[in-house]
Amino acid sequence: MPSPDPGESEADIPSPCIDICRLDGRGLCIGCRRTIEEIMEWPRAAAARKRDILHALALREPPGHSR
Repeated sequence: MPSPDPGESEADIPSPCIDICRLDGRGLCIGCRRTIEEIMEWPRAAAARKRDILHALALREPPGHSR
């Protein structure tokens, strides 16, 4: 994960939303793979929290992958 930029603001980190907004059976958005809690939190989240969410997304299974 890249080092945080101390001057980075919340607005500098773009949302991972790709306008395909529907939850799958596990409660993950089929477009961006965020939970509903992460989606609701995003507009108010600090830059560090947004980076944490993006890191978590990178570790999640891709859409269409089942266990």
